[in-house]
Amino acid sequence: MLVLIVDDDTLTVAMMSRLVSSIENITPVSFTDPWLAIEWCQANEPDMVMVDYQMPQMSGLDFIEAFRNLPGKETIPIVMVTSERDDEIRRKALALTANDFLLKPADIDELKAKINDMLVLRRSLVLNVLMRGSKLGAPQ
Repeated sequence: MLVLIVDDDTLTVAMMSRLVSSIENITPVSFTDPWLAIEWCQANEPDMVMVDYQMPQMSGLDFIEAFRNLPGKETIPIVMVTSERDDEIRRKALALTANDFLLKPADIDELKAKINDMLVLRRSLVLNVLMRGSKLGAPQ
């Protein structure tokens, strides 16, 4: 499974990538430029996205909106990672369909748990779509 990490801070990207790599059967795909991440997503499909809120090129909120507007990206779980404790940011992110939040600096156990939870959600959504598709094509 692919976990997309988008953060302008190279140290954060390296730490999160290393942590994600330590989870079995999960591969990190990292970008420090959110525009390049969006470009990558046009041709690829991550199983989960972790995006920073504060980036100079594009805010995490703008990234979520651009990502959700890509075809087929409506149900991919997104976790916004932020040092901001502003409830308004959380409300906006939820309105843009972020699935969860993680405060920086991230607790390693909490980060692993959120990744696992989001990937379980992703697997169930994919399975649900596959099952629905097989029922639609089944003879009556």
